[in-house]
Amino acid sequence: MAKTTLNAALLELRGSVDSWCYKQTKHGTVISRRPDMSRVKWSPKQQAHRALVAAAGAHYRKLMADPKQAGLLRKAAGKKGLPVSTYVISDFLRRARKS
Repeated sequence: MAKTTLNAALLELRGSVDSWCYKQTKHGTVISRRPDMSRVKWSPKQQAHRALVAAAGAHYRKLMADPKQAGLLRKAAGKKGLPVSTYVISDFLRRARKS
């Protein structure tokens, strides 16, 4: 077992670099290999959900491209104390599930 002490710049390291994945746990930073998802066969339900989330992201980018609409969304999200992306995407997903 190897131990390391991270400097201040790397204390909150998250994400992946090359083939390594950096995670934060209650025990500290964990470094592992990034999972190989190339052979994963997504179920039809997973594919549908991934397509829905991609559509929600596209909807968010479209709305934020219009400065007037973006300003209104920032105000509405601010009133609810949410990030704009969370506000817009959650609304899109809620409406999609109702239909």
